[in-house]
Amino acid sequence: MIRKYVTPIITAAGYGQIPVNSGISKLLAEIREAEPMIEVLMNAVYGAGMHEAVVVLNPLFASQIMPFLPSDATVVIQERRLGTAPAVLQALEYVNTEHVMVLFGDMALWRSSTLKEFAKHHLDSGKNMSMMSICAEKWDEHSTRRYGRIAKDAAGNILGIFEPEDPLPEAAVIRDVNPSMFIFRREMLAQAIQSITHVTSKREKTINSALYHFMENGGVSEFRLQDPEEALGINDEEQLRNAQKVYRIRTLSNE
Repeated sequence: MIRKYVTPIITAAGYGQIPVNSGISKLLAEIREAEPMIEVLMNAVYGAGMHEAVVVLNPLFASQIMPFLPSDATVVIQERRLGTAPAVLQALEYVNTEHVMVLFGDMALWRSSTLKEFAKHHLDSGKNMSMMSICAEKWDEHSTRRYGRIAKDAAGNILGIFEPEDPLPEAAVIRDVNPSMFIFRREMLAQAIQSITHVTSKREKTINSALYHFMENGGVSEFRLQDPEEALGINDEEQLRNAQKVYRIRTLSNE
């Protein structure tokens, strides 16, 4: 069973609000009536066979979000805005399994079947890290703008994940993007995060930067996501309406 090997870590410590300046965490925005996005996400995660999630929240919205979490979830508070890498490092203290799946709280459209397939892919690969990828040609530029670009050389070897504002290595080929979805071997992840030196323009360290440590220590497995809509992020009311539409169509199709 997946739960014996993989623990989900949900990074949900952002301060985004929908509507803006409402004082309500965007994670409580409803994907469907009476179904906030954090609850939809947790249902998908637990439906994949994982349990005992570790959820990283900020002190401002923690009390709003906690009532919608499973009873066996552990809540970790990130007091300062340090980024997703330090958030995951905090969460690792509460993980007992050999591997962790890192998900973002504002990406609520994952199917349980996809998460289960991703976990199986990782465990079968024998790698210390697996990451999802999306063919950039399947999406328009606007839809992929928030995701890191996966740079490869001419032979298809991964060179790194680069944010839109980051310069690319010379002769890099970009055909895929990474929707910030990873599985890591727990013990090596702690080492990888502690080795991160790159800081974003917001002075944060992102979990994407852990990739380089794993590239040098056993390599990285890539899992191609077939339905890019599962990776839609929700940051504003327009994106929320789009997610609601996708979820409604999926529900009507009994997916």
